[in-house]
Amino acid sequence: MVALTAAVYAHQAEPDRIPAWDRALVVGIYPHNADGSQAADDFLRTLEPGHFHEIEQFMARSAREHGLALERPFILRLAEPSDRNAPPTPPAAGSLAADLRWALSLRLWRWRFDRQGLDPDIVMVVHYHAPTTQPMYMHSIGILDLRLAVANLLAHEQLDAHNNVVLAHELLHTVGASDLYNPVSTLPLFPQGYAEPNQYPRYPQQQAELMAGRLPLRPGQAREAHGLNEISIGPRTAAEIGWLEP
Repeated sequence: MVALTAAVYAHQAEPDRIPAWDRALVVGIYPHNADGSQAADDFLRTLEPGHFHEIEQFMARSAREHGLALERPFILRLAEPSDRNAPPTPPAAGSLAADLRWALSLRLWRWRFDRQGLDPDIVMVVHYHAPTTQPMYMHSIGILDLRLAVANLLAHEQLDAHNNVVLAHELLHTVGASDLYNPVSTLPLFPQGYAEPNQYPRYPQQQAELMAGRLPLRPGQAREAHGLNEISIGPRTAAEIGWLEP
């Protein structure tokens, strides 16, 4: 199993996994009531095709800023809410063997996944939780090899702006972007994780780099971005996803 999983990981070379950006990538958004709560059910009923249009607009605007000729890099399509086909959850704190078993099971799940006829280039499973859920448990992931993102969000309309930041962040992981924050402190890395690293005075920053996700306020302190209006995509990220020459 270990050998097979390693072979699957090594099957594609890195340049082949970055989009050519000769056409828009279709993103299928598959909402799911993660905790079975009434609050999540009520929220799912409010979702409509235009609910994630802000992300499309943000990505199109950011692509233009980096000189990408493609008018719209992503098209987001909403699937029907479903309680089935939830992807396997990663091991809490497992061994290498446990991680490899999960990786293999995730690939099998992706192959069998019910796409509801959307035929997406990128699958984004969105788990909605009741707003009372503790944020510390709301980890999300984006996987380049599988063109798959799994986002955990709180189901409340007042949190839509913040939720869109999470979705945009994980979406770029699926096309090659890496995190630009310290995994222990969660503080943005300098200079690549700063939207304006040459700003003087350096603090406070007015925007956050998307793959850092937080606005540096002073040394050792940052806050989460409230919405995509406080977010930009820097040259490091643009180069990683193929919008700029590295």
